Amino acid sequence: MVVDKFVSQLSSVCALFCVRSSKRCTQQFKLLERCQEEQDAMEAVKTDDNEVEKETQKWMDFESEIRSARGRAERYLEMNTEPADSKKSSPNSASAKLPTWCIPKFTGKVLDFPSFWEQFNAGIHDNAELANVTKFIYLRSLLEGEGLKAINGYAVTQDNYPIHRQALVCRFGNPKRVIEHHIQAIADLRPDGDRTLRELHDELVTHVISLRALNRDTSENQFASDIILTLESNTVC
Repeated sequence: MVVDKFVSQLSSVCALFCVRSSKRCTQQFKLLERCQEEQDAMEAVKTDDNEVEKETQKWMDFESEIRSARGRAERYLEMNTEPADSKKSSPNSASAKLPTWCIPKFTGKVLDFPSFWEQFNAGIHDNAELANVTKFIYLRSLLEGEGLKAINGYAVTQDNYPIHRQALVCRFGNPKRVIEHHIQAIADLRPDGDRTLRELHDELVTHVISLRALNRDTSENQFASDIILTLESNTVC
C-alpha cells in the first residue's frame, strides 16, 4: 500500500536521525505531511472497517514516534545553540585574553625602542578590555636595564600609566635622538673576521630604511656630512 511505503521510508529516516539543524527537522516534517495526505486518500476509498482500523492505528503509532523525535531534536538544538550575547566580553574584564605573540623586552637601547613600542601598543595598549593599571603592570614587566630605570619611582596606578608612557617616549622615542643613533651605528660599521660583506650591507640598508621612515633624507649632502663628522668625532675620542 502507498501509505505503508511512506511509513517505511519515514521510519528509516527516523532510525538514522541525527539532529544537526532545524532545517533537517523541517524537511522530515514535510515528509510527514505527505504521509498524512496519502493516509487520508486511502481512508476515503476503504470499505473494510478492520483494515481502516489497522492502518489508522499504524499511523497513530508512527506519528507519535515522529513527534517524540521532533521533541528530542528541539531540545538538542536548545542545548547546543549559544546565544550571541554570551560571546561578547565586557570591557576591563579580568578574563580578557591577550594575543599569543611574545613582545620582546626593552633594555634601553634607543634603536630598539620604535619596534618595541609598536608591538606594545598593538598587543597591550590598544586592547580596550584592559584597564590602565593592568597595562602599566604589563609595561613594567617588559622593561629591563636602562628602560626600567627610566620609570623607577612611578607608583603603579591608573593615573600614572599615561605619565609613565610619556616619560619613555621622551627619553627613548625622540626622533632626533633616534636619527643620531642610526647615524652613529652606520659610522661604527666595520668589517671583521666574523661578519661577511652581505651582513654589513644588510645592516647598512636597515639603518637607511629606518632613517627614511623618520623623514631623514639619506640622498642629500648633509647626510654624508653627518656621517663624516661622526667618524671624525670617533677618531678624536
